Amino acid sequence: EYAIADSCGFFAFCDQEITINDTIPPTIVCVGDTTVECDITEVPAFQSYREFIMAGGSFDDNCSIDSNSFSLVSELSDGMTCPETVTRTYSVADSCGNLATCTQLITIDDTMAPMLTCPDDTSAVCDISEVAPYASYAEFAMSGGNATDNCGVDESTFTLVSEVSDGMTCPETVIRTYSIEDSCGNVGTCAQMIMVNDTIAPTLTCPTAPATAECDASEVPVFTSLDTFLMMGGTAMDNC
Repeated sequence: EYAIADSCGFFAFCDQEITINDTIPPTIVCVGDTTVECDITEVPAFQSYREFIMAGGSFDDNCSIDSNSFSLVSELSDGMTCPETVTRTYSVADSCGNLATCTQLITIDDTMAPMLTCPDDTSAVCDISEVAPYASYAEFAMSGGNATDNCGVDESTFTLVSEVSDGMTCPETVIRTYSIEDSCGNVGTCAQMIMVNDTIAPTLTCPTAPATAECDASEVPVFTSLDTFLMMGGTAMDNC
């Protein structure tokens, strides 16, 4: 209200109306985009204005921010895997309710391969078939194998990759390689060595019926084949 008087002291008054209205929205800058390995829960959403600021977010307004208005508006996944992208949208209002939003991208991508540890090396006597390959991860684990991963392994992917012999005999060395994957398809492998080696001598029993000759041993022919030797009552046995 304003007033003015004339030289005789008579006053005149007038009123001026001033409307206070902030129409300029605040600005909000989200915390930088980030990456996690296994799950979105590794990066909890900001629950308060203070958490947001302490993590590196910022606000500005020509008048003032209503800190109680800060909120997580949405959390949306692109539905993909390895990588999956989650978009979080935050908002804040000023004292007049003008609203501002920002988005933060969280990429979920596991690039670390599992660690697969084979059971101890083992041996066979006659043939590699004496040691059957592990048909499942459960069999593998029961024999002393183990698989670990930062996010978890997919046991259904366990498989025998290869079985390679060195081509030798007595001993022969066979290398079996197994593999397993995690949920993002990262592969871990291990190798188990099986040595095939027979160290047990055969047993040989000569025919028991006495052989006689009149003049010379040449009268009794030497057995020239195993079949003849066996037909005459000899025996031959071996573990392999």
